[in-house]
Amino acid sequence: MRATSRHFSIALTALALIAAGSNLHAQKSDDRARIAELAAQAVSGEWQAQQDAVAALVEEHGPFAVNGLMRWIGSQSDVDARVLAVCALRRLGPQATLPLLAGLHAGDAMVRRNICLALAEMEDGRARAALFAVAQHDQDELAATQARQALELLGGPPRGDASSALAAMATEACSGWADDLPEVFFWNGKEIAHRPVSAALLGPAYAKLFAEDALCIDPCSAEAKHALVSAYQAMKQAIEAGDEGSADWEPELQKLADLLALGGADTGVSAEEPAYEAEPMAGADTLINSEDKRLRYKSALALAGSQATEEVVSTLASALSESAVRQILVVDADRDELNGLVALLTGRDSFAIGATSGAQGLVRAKAQPFKDAIIVRSSLKDVPADQFVENLSRDVRTQGVPVILVAEESEMERVQALLGSKVQAVVPAPITLAVIKPALDAAFEQAKLNDERMEAEQFSRLAAEALASLDAAALAPVAPALVGALGRADEIQIPVLGALAKVGAGEAQGKVASLFADGGASPEARVAAAQALAGILEQNDAQPATMSALLAALAGEDAPLRSAAARVIGKARSVSAEACTRLLLEHGVRY
Repeated sequence: MRATSRHFSIALTALALIAAGSNLHAQKSDDRARIAELAAQAVSGEWQAQQDAVAALVEEHGPFAVNGLMRWIGSQSDVDARVLAVCALRRLGPQATLPLLAGLHAGDAMVRRNICLALAEMEDGRARAALFAVAQHDQDELAATQARQALELLGGPPRGDASSALAAMATEACSGWADDLPEVFFWNGKEIAHRPVSAALLGPAYAKLFAEDALCIDPCSAEAKHALVSAYQAMKQAIEAGDEGSADWEPELQKLADLLALGGADTGVSAEEPAYEAEPMAGADTLINSEDKRLRYKSALALAGSQATEEVVSTLASALSESAVRQILVVDADRDELNGLVALLTGRDSFAIGATSGAQGLVRAKAQPFKDAIIVRSSLKDVPADQFVENLSRDVRTQGVPVILVAEESEMERVQALLGSKVQAVVPAPITLAVIKPALDAAFEQAKLNDERMEAEQFSRLAAEALASLDAAALAPVAPALVGALGRADEIQIPVLGALAKVGAGEAQGKVASLFADGGASPEARVAAAQALAGILEQNDAQPATMSALLAALAGEDAPLRSAAARVIGKARSVSAEACTRLLLEHGVRY
């Protein structure tokens, strides 16, 4: 099975070389041009020139010379060159083993056959497990046969199967390796590549490769998954010790943590439980039934930490629904644009009204209720934008109200230069929620709330924090109220997402998945949405849109979102262990 064999470890036999304390890599050069020149001489020309070229490859370039000979051992037309290249590889001896094992990932069957020939003649027992994998799983029968014959010369195959042999090597590697010049060799999809590594990280780095290769053979191998966890722990310990060069491997450590999470493995990293400290209140247990809703809310908040009764939780849910509705005025002479923007901005926590002229806009801006933000088209005809802004700044009723100007792309620079310092923001048309939301959020932070609206917002925020601290059983009856709070400010919806993660409410999946996929949402909200999805998908099957969002994040460049998506998929009940392992290997990076 050729495609499977390409996954086998490029470094399976490092242990014996390292244990022997070999110095063969010392002072070797990876001069690609010189290696290519010597490799060409080694497979052509006079006999003495060939011998001199091989000697130079051995002495000057060592393991790095293997790449230069790879093109020749796969030659279909020049049999003599192919044979001479295999002989040159044998002359390299043990220092060629690791890069040759990397070459077993090559797609060219002729290359794999001749690598097996070279390894057999080297009589290097370190290659047994890799050859065993080729013998069992290579799709090319000749390559599999060459591997079996090589194994006979090396003392026979290891016990068990190839997956077990690779997993055993990974576990052994984590026990600690040392080398004068540690180097990780691997197949990058086109050729043999290599990367230097600190002595403390050498074993964990190779262990990761061995364990991944074992999982390619047997996706359900408990031995391989355990070895992968051991590799993570050893790599983490080495990086935390601060060895020279270890910090360069921190991205690989995070990728490995993501892979483990994707496979459902525990790396010891878990989300912190939100802390809620109730403010004591005398007589709270009796005031919970007060006709004054403010007293009821305060009582429920005080009792949440000690007496989370059904009545307390229900009252907290009512408090959660309180909101300080933000008042927005939109001024635009284009009725279609105006109506569309008013509809876009009218929602759970905001209410928008419109005006079709500058004069009408100024009247409505100064009428109660006073506005938290004013959005104005810069191209108004009856009142120019600069006069409109100046009029607002002179009136005590509108002084300090944030103004957002909307300008055509061609006018952005001029409007910014003229009024940019006098308004909250200048944004380009056409308006979308992603375009306007950052400016509105900043405006709302600046806007002043009256006492009643400020108290409503505070009750909602505190109720969200209190609910997030309760257990799933207490939260289950108020799941609809939690779902209803999604889409509000982060200080409310993030703790609500934490509560939904505990409840695992299936009805929340669509809204939570949409929030996770929303590039306009804050990174913190999207990660919190992923944590909620993890709880939801443990109890419910994943919807297609949810899986699409998770897989997109898994393949993306945003590290926190990628990690979050991996944890969700690893816990999803509708994603099989084999499917998780396939994703793990697909998204794994071989350094």
